[in-house]
Amino acid sequence: MDISVHVVGILSTNCYILSDPQTHNCWIIDPGGGADALIQYITEQQLIPRMILVTHGHMDHFQAAARLKETYGCRIVFHPEEVAYLNSERLQKSLYAPNVFRHFREALADAIWVRDGEKVQDGALDLTVIEVPGHTAHSICFYDAEDQVVFCGDTLFAGSVGRTDLYEGDPRELLRTIRAQLMPLPDETIVAPGHGPVSSIGEERQNNPYVGAGA
Repeated sequence: MDISVHVVGILSTNCYILSDPQTHNCWIIDPGGGADALIQYITEQQLIPRMILVTHGHMDHFQAAARLKETYGCRIVFHPEEVAYLNSERLQKSLYAPNVFRHFREALADAIWVRDGEKVQDGALDLTVIEVPGHTAHSICFYDAEDQVVFCGDTLFAGSVGRTDLYEGDPRELLRTIRAQLMPLPDETIVAPGHGPVSSIGEERQNNPYVGAGA
């Protein structure tokens, strides 16, 4: 599996494109903006998008999803209960880009719904869903056991953890779920976060000030 990272949107979100070098099939994780640039890259690399995977319901992780779905006809992978977050009255009152949320909800009409422990598979591409509530109530990570990388969304960062001051954030649950769900992964597992540089589980287990050995 080949992995490329594209920093997109006004919040510099890491969008990951996973591709099979044999078939050129690809998955797009957290397309939080930059649809034109992503489409250009996909075209140049002659990739065939098969799925769009979204870790949670914050706009900077799905802003380009509806456009990409319309362009390529691929389905979105999402946690079913995170839809309640998108539909919440409190969130709707605070939106500054309601059309982006509406288009994303419409694009979820034929979504592939996934929960903790389930597999997302397509040929050589194979990820396991890890549910990690805390940043939002039903955030998820995608773990590739063979290539030893976990795509964390906004749950775990290099030297930090996700913010919990937004709607439905829960700081205690975030720390609990990182320790229970992510820290047991092998040390060499690459932490591919939603923003900022990559790290490793071993590095974060030792040195992360929130969930590491000294926390």
